[in-house]
Amino acid sequence: MATIGANPTTDTMHAIVSANPAFGEFLVSKGFPFTLKNPITRLVTFEDVCARRKLDRDAFIAEYEAWLTAGNASTSAAPSEEA
Repeated sequence: MATIGANPTTDTMHAIVSANPAFGEFLVSKGFPFTLKNPITRLVTFEDVCARRKLDRDAFIAEYEAWLTAGNASTSAAPSEEA
């Protein structure tokens, strides 16, 4: 299964996406208003997002893995700082 960070339970969304820009791309593709410029990303974890949005964590990660496998991630290595 794809990994979204070293510890998605305690790592902030900013740390996760900084280390894995493709996950940020996936979030935006799913309609999340995600940007690293948003200060809340330095406070919330992936677990927080799952709880707030009532997401099935494992299903969401499986969907991310399928998205990656389908080649949807850009080749850009740097995380986007833009909305």
